[in-house]
Amino acid sequence: ITYFLFTYSMKEAGLGHKQWRGGPISSNCKQCPVVYTNPVCGSDGHTYSSQCKLDYQACVSGKQISVKCEGRCPCPSDKSTNAGRNDRRVCSDLEFREVANRLRDWFKALHESGIQNKKTRIVQRPERSRFDTSILPICKDSLGWMFNRLDTNYDLLLDQSELGSIYLDKNEPCTRAFFNSCDTYKDSLISNNEWCYCFQRQQDPPCQTELSNIQKQQGGKKLLGQYIPFCDEDGYYKPSQCHGSLGQCWCVDRYGNEVSGSRTNGAAEC
Repeated sequence: ITYFLFTYSMKEAGLGHKQWRGGPISSNCKQCPVVYTNPVCGSDGHTYSSQCKLDYQACVSGKQISVKCEGRCPCPSDKSTNAGRNDRRVCSDLEFREVANRLRDWFKALHESGIQNKKTRIVQRPERSRFDTSILPICKDSLGWMFNRLDTNYDLLLDQSELGSIYLDKNEPCTRAFFNSCDTYKDSLISNNEWCYCFQRQQDPPCQTELSNIQKQQGGKKLLGQYIPFCDEDGYYKPSQCHGSLGQCWCVDRYGNEVSGSRTNGAAEC
């Protein structure tokens, strides 16, 4: 996957015309409300959260998209055909991990670059202080950043139209299958939590990885005041983490994501 391919695909998907809520999305395309969903299946094979979202996507992409049936894709008449087609290519766990690693590196490069390439025409969103941090994805790094870039209607769910820009590369047959595996509720939507956990479960044990990185940075010398994570025998984070120099402890899940409101002075009950 190349940087050019992604910036081009984001442009094709219409992401370059979108702005933060309250800003002008497009002079010709009507923005949809996010207070309700009434899923429809589009003629392009994607599930849209409403007909308004389908019309909006058709407008920003300049494509002819119509409602094929009400409800989520596939339509009843397509299920038997799609079942046979989907069975032709089965991706292994190793292939899923490779896809996740490539996408993670890709998102990190885009995040660090700040999307300055003018070809993307992506308008930067306001600083994080404008976000409601209580509803941000649990992964706060480039994965969480990318989720927010793709979530163009700000409903904290990614439908197939929003994921479409990632599917452009025909040489990545397991990318769509990877995201299908992320959809644990099988509702054709990927929530912010599903997104984060899907990538996190495909990486090396996170706590052991962080600990190894710290040891490399220290170069054999222990730095005073630095936080050192507590790992379990499998390389994941222990439920209780503490920063000795600060005298604070907090609770985390096995991937190191802090439990909101758990940070306290002294031992934390996790």
